Amino acid sequence: MLYYVPQKVSELTAYEFVLTARRPYVDFDYSKEDRKIALDALKEVGMLQFKDRLLTELSGGQLQKIYIARALASGANVLLFDEPTSNLDPKASSEVMRLLKRIGLYTNKAIIISIHGLTLAYRYSDIRTKNYGNRQD
Repeated sequence: MLYYVPQKVSELTAYEFVLTARRPYVDFDYSKEDRKIALDALKEVGMLQFKDRLLTELSGGQLQKIYIARALASGANVLLFDEPTSNLDPKASSEVMRLLKRIGLYTNKAIIISIHGLTLAYRYSDIRTKNYGNRQD
């Protein structure tokens, strides 16, 4: 399963927005398990205290963390982020990138980021290569 994180959203509370990620698993209404997954995702990104705030009331960095929580709640194994630090100040940018790196390192999820900030890309990317001996290409 692949999940895409967009740059903009509509008028919902943070909790309602994260809960919408569970929609593919719902027959009629969200289950207790769906609600727990959404709350756990908000907690994972450090945004549980903002669950009742409208998305329009959040700062750019807070909103980006809500997007990440929604991606986590989706259950996808691959998370694709389009400019997750766009329009964020340096502190918020670093917080978002640290969060994404932590998720990539400590969960069974692949994190793919499209980003123009080469310094952030270099600082937070995790490139693993295999040593194929003395192979000369």
